[in-house]
Amino acid sequence: MAKRSFPHIGLGEATERIRAAYNEDHRNEMNAMVAVGHLGYSGVTGTSATMISTLKKFNLLEGRGDSLRVSDDAVTILVDDRMSVDRAKAILRSASGPDLFRDLDARFPDGGSERNVRIYLEKQGLTSKAATKATEAYSETRDFVTNETSWYSSEEDNTSTSPEEATMTAAATSATASPGTGTRDIPLPLPEGPWPVLRGVFPMNESSWQQMIALLEAMKPGLVKTDDPDDHEEP
Repeated sequence: MAKRSFPHIGLGEATERIRAAYNEDHRNEMNAMVAVGHLGYSGVTGTSATMISTLKKFNLLEGRGDSLRVSDDAVTILVDDRMSVDRAKAILRSASGPDLFRDLDARFPDGGSERNVRIYLEKQGLTSKAATKATEAYSETRDFVTNETSWYSSEEDNTSTSPEEATMTAAATSATASPGTGTRDIPLPLPEGPWPVLRGVFPMNESSWQQMIALLEAMKPGLVKTDDPDDHEEP
């Protein structure tokens, strides 16, 4: 394998980095100094240039030199509803932007362990340090894609699916996405606010499930806010 560059962070973190630039300048054209400043750097250095390169590999930032701007896909990911089909497509396009990640997707279509991916990359010519960093970024990207788009099927691009139906599909897909027993983080795709994450050893037996439900009910007073009577008063 010829020497190749790769994103040094995963798509999830890259999305938060580009959010900072979008919040400051939206889709305005930026020069390199302004762009790296929005990303938290004091100037154009090797480190900040690597971050710019990473965002461009994910197609979150476009342009070159002193003519940079937040991409259309980045805006869609940042502002669209979480269950938006357009957002899911934008995330999938961004995740497949890096050449190396496309190669890994083809090599490990069903997903590969971090160790397996890292060894493969080392055999292809990456140094141990570079292979480890690339593997971490790739794994984080796959996790982000699963958490954010597991409800979406490109084979059945049904744009008429209601948010409620998409939410239930996401919950079911997240719960069945990783077969086998082990500790897993399962996002609960609620229609409002950040998704809570259920962590535990799954699948669990029926008795443990019922105990968990009973415990959640007991914890409800501390987790669920009560309605304010003033909110329902007639004007």
